[in-house]
Amino acid sequence: HEWGIERPPGALLNPFSLDADGFTAELRRALPRARRLSAGELDAAAREHAASVAPMALRLAQGRRQERRLATLVEQAYGLTEADRALILRTAPPRMPLVG
Repeated sequence: HEWGIERPPGALLNPFSLDADGFTAELRRALPRARRLSAGELDAAAREHAASVAPMALRLAQGRRQERRLATLVEQAYGLTEADRALILRTAPPRMPLVG
């Protein structure tokens, strides 16, 4: 909203895989053609990435590692075989966090 982007592209909707340069590049691509960012605005976007996006990306990665570790512990506790694990992944609901 702040930058005048009506429909952000997917990379900006989920920016956590982007570094600061990638973030600002996607921001520039998403802007209306008539809108150009000044050097100060680009710097502000990079600072915002460092303050908001990068720390959240680290937390999300940590959460995925913890989720995977918990899933492994549960699988071990239930004595699941590789065939059992494969069946779970094959029949997982679309929003299952660990598929893939």
